[in-house]
Amino acid sequence: MASRRQKNSMIEFIVGKLEDSRLYQIISRDHEQIMVSNLLKNNPSCTQILAHNKKRRLVDLEEAINANYHQGIYTAHVFYKDGQISFVRMVDTNMSWRADKSLKRYSPLQINQALHLRGIEKAVMGKTGLTQLIYYQPETARLKESLRIFEMKEVILDYSHLKDTEDYRFVYHRDGQPAIDYKFPVDKGRLEPAAKLTYFRNLTAQLISAEKI
Repeated sequence: MASRRQKNSMIEFIVGKLEDSRLYQIISRDHEQIMVSNLLKNNPSCTQILAHNKKRRLVDLEEAINANYHQGIYTAHVFYKDGQISFVRMVDTNMSWRADKSLKRYSPLQINQALHLRGIEKAVMGKTGLTQLIYYQPETARLKESLRIFEMKEVILDYSHLKDTEDYRFVYHRDGQPAIDYKFPVDKGRLEPAAKLTYFRNLTAQLISAEKI
């Protein structure tokens, strides 16, 4: 799990990318969120960026989003990409995915790339309707520190092997439907050289790439 130092590094990196765009004033920040005001007219005045760098309870997420909504504040989300808090590979979980025949249309290589979404990732996608998520990549031996965007592609379940059995009546409504827990992440690249916010309905915001000024 992320230490306090790692959480602060995440916040400072995001703040640096925002400041490089010269579009925002940082109102407040701590190790779990950033509140910014927009310096451009005709844009939403205030946005809170929630840094999901711990196992945040879903009820706390709901309360934070609702509190912002009632105050006219937009909410954006950035996930900590460590394979534990978020961006968890299906093969790294304890589930017996090798015996899950509902994934039979996919090769072992494809399954190896699939994610088993954490509750917070599913909640944000469900709440915002967005299929792209923003992740903070901490520096590792192979990867540079960065903000990355991933498109979450559907994993389609196949229960055709159960159609002639009694068990099929319990899963028929899911046959041929996209899985709720599994997604294929498609890397859409880094947010660089700077970052800015784009805005959607329901007071939802998301970081995208911007020019460095």
